[in-house]
Amino acid sequence: MPVRLLISAAAVLVLVAGCAKSVQGTALPADDVVATTGSSRPSLPRVTGSRTPPSSGSTSASGDGGSVSVSALQGHWEGTYICGQGETGLKLDIGAADTIGTAEVTFTFFPLASNPQAASGSYVMKLSATAGQLKFVQDHWVQRPNGYDMVDLLVQGQPESDTMDGKVVNASCSTFTVTRK
Repeated sequence: MPVRLLISAAAVLVLVAGCAKSVQGTALPADDVVATTGSSRPSLPRVTGSRTPPSSGSTSASGDGGSVSVSALQGHWEGTYICGQGETGLKLDIGAADTIGTAEVTFTFFPLASNPQAASGSYVMKLSATAGQLKFVQDHWVQRPNGYDMVDLLVQGQPESDTMDGKVVNASCSTFTVTRK
């Protein structure tokens, strides 16, 4: 047991040391999605889990986290997210939910006045509601700056009012917050 504790502590120190560097982030897939970014970086471990799409015609799912709805999120959202490169501007353009309860999302990132060295870029994501969670899963690049990889987003439960807060699913990232515009 002490050896495991020592190894865990060393892993945390390595991660914390990495956070002080200007890191653009490496995608970490949600559930059973495997990243295919085409980068020269080593492939990520496969994360297993069940992904159950909502039944046909449904735009919500329920589970321990309550009921969540994709269709209620359609529109333009703006805010920030935090990753290895620092706080970065974020725009989420969420399309209409389709007949199986998923929506296409454009994730656009850009530098802020407080972090001018961050790059600009965008990619497409797929949004679904599963077991009381909203999952934004990376799909393909629209505009990819050098050194950047896509990340996934996770929101627990249905967003309250016009603000959505959640987790950026990546070891070098933490959270995001957006407001409906």
